[in-house]
Amino acid sequence: MPKGVKGVYRRAIPRERCGFIIKCFICSEKFYIKPYKLNIAKYCSNKCRYIALKLKKRVRQGSILQCVICKKEFYVPQYRLKTAKYCSTACYNQKGIPGSTFINNKGYTEIFMPNNKSSYKSGYIREHRFVMEQHIGRLLKKREIVHHVNNIPTDNRIENLKLFKNNAEHIKYHALIRRNHM
Repeated sequence: MPKGVKGVYRRAIPRERCGFIIKCFICSEKFYIKPYKLNIAKYCSNKCRYIALKLKKRVRQGSILQCVICKKEFYVPQYRLKTAKYCSTACYNQKGIPGSTFINNKGYTEIFMPNNKSSYKSGYIREHRFVMEQHIGRLLKKREIVHHVNNIPTDNRIENLKLFKNNAEHIKYHALIRRNHM
């Protein structure tokens, strides 16, 4: 009985007609398979199958991103694409140097200033709010909105920033602009 075949084939037809003899991809040993396994079977035994799994190179499903700190390209697996920003723990730890900046997921530049009273718990403050605080000479209140006139969130020149008392005024301003453009 050929290796890999268990039990007796119950048909009266000879074994050569009921199945196929193929070569194992790993050890090149010939073995018998049933017709329905022709497109599936590749290995004569589990031992050869495990060897093939070890040799098989993993197909990468992620993509290449650029590190926020050092600008080096690095591979990120698919499940981390939304959160990955740094190529290494060294770059991740470097993000906390006072004065270091990065662009957040909404496109705003954030500066690390842990000693600033209006910074978030993470120690970061949005640059446009910091520039406005420096210009008016006081801390901004939480409800005050700083608007970018040209709608470019990284353009933080003082002539491009406008301060609103609250979000209601900010919304009215946008409605007024929409009416004027129509």
